[in-house]
Amino acid sequence: MVAAHATPGKRRDRTLTAVTRTARAPLPVRWNPLRAAPKVLFALPAVVLALAVACALAAPPAAADGAGPTNFESVVDDVAPDRPDLTVDVVGGDAFLRVRARPGTEVRIPGYDGEPYLRIEADGTVLRNARSSATYLNRRRDGTAADLPAGVGSRAEPRWERIGDGGEVAWHDHRIHWMVSQPPEVGKDRVVQSWSVPMVVDGSEVEVSGHLLLHDDALPWAALVTLAALAVSLVLAGRVAWRVPLLAGASAVALYLGIASHVVNPPDAGASVLPIALPLVALAASLGSLVAPASLRLLVLPLASVAALAGWGAARLGVLWMPVVPTSAPSWADRAGTGLVLGVAVGVAVAVLVRPVPDPEPGSDGGTVASAVDG
Repeated sequence: MVAAHATPGKRRDRTLTAVTRTARAPLPVRWNPLRAAPKVLFALPAVVLALAVACALAAPPAAADGAGPTNFESVVDDVAPDRPDLTVDVVGGDAFLRVRARPGTEVRIPGYDGEPYLRIEADGTVLRNARSSATYLNRRRDGTAADLPAGVGSRAEPRWERIGDGGEVAWHDHRIHWMVSQPPEVGKDRVVQSWSVPMVVDGSEVEVSGHLLLHDDALPWAALVTLAALAVSLVLAGRVAWRVPLLAGASAVALYLGIASHVVNPPDAGASVLPIALPLVALAASLGSLVAPASLRLLVLPLASVAALAGWGAARLGVLWMPVVPTSAPSWADRAGTGLVLGVAVGVAVAVLVRPVPDPEPGSDGGTVASAVDG
C-alpha cells in the first residue's frame, strides 16, 4: 500500500490561500469606550440641564393651577330646593366647583363675605366682579399669593368683567377642599368636613351642600408596569434601531395622557400646557434623530427626548398611587401609561449612556458606525 502525501508546493498554496482569505475578511470593529467617553461626557451636561429645565417647567407656575392627582374628593350631596335648570358638580377631585345653568336661567353667586362675585345671565354670559376679594383668593387652589388691589372689598361697587359664555362657570371654592397644610384626621367614613355654598337662582335662594372625603393611597400596581417597561427597554434599546420607536411610542402615549388630563380643566383655569408641550418636544427629538448627523442622532437627541419625558413624568408621579386622577381617559389607562413612559425613558437613557453604539455583529463592517462616535 502506498500512502498519499501532499507535495510541499500544494501545502504552501493552501496556506497562502487561507491567509489571503483571512486578511480579506472584515474584522469586527468594537466600540472603544476610551475614545467615546469624551463625547459621552460632553453630552451629559446638556442632558442634565435639559432634565433640570424639563422638571422645572413641569412644576405648575403661579398662574397655572389646574387639577392634579390627589387623595381628596369633594362630592355634591344636594341642591335645595331642587332646580332642574341648574347643575352643580365638582371637577378635578376637589379642585373646582362648577355651575351650569340652562338658557333663560339667571344665577348669582356671592363671595366669601357675601359680596357679588359671579353672575350667569339668562343668555349664558358669565360675569365676574373684579372688586370681589374672591376673584383673587380663588386664583389658586390653596388661596395663596392673593394680592388684593386697591378698591377691592365687600362694600365696593361691583365692576363686572365678562369671563365666558355658555351658562357655565367653575372656580376654586375654598369651602369644598382642605385648606390646612397638615393632613386631616378622619374616621372610618373618610369624611373630612361638610360644606355649603349659597347662591340665588332666578331670584330664589338656593343652597348647594356636600362633603369632602380623604381616600387612602391606591395600590401602586403601575410601578410594575414601569419595571417591565424598563427591563424591555434596556434589552431593545441596546440596538440603535429600536431607540426611535421606543421613544416615539412613549412620547405618543404621554401626549395622549397630557391632552386627556388637560381637557378636564375649566377653560379659564389657567392649567399648564406643559403636559402636552413636553411630549411634543420628546416626539420631535426622537423623530429628528432619524435625519440628524451621527453626533446628534446617537447621543444628544435621544437623551433630550428622555429628558423631556422624565420632566413630564416627574410632575405626574402621584398618578401611580393617588386614588383620584383627573383625566378624561380611564384612570387605569392613565396609571399604566404613566408607568410605561417612565420605564421607557429610564431604560433608553441607561442604554444610550452605557453603550451609545452597540457592538457590531461579528463579520460585519462596523467601522462606519463606530467612527461616528469614536471620531
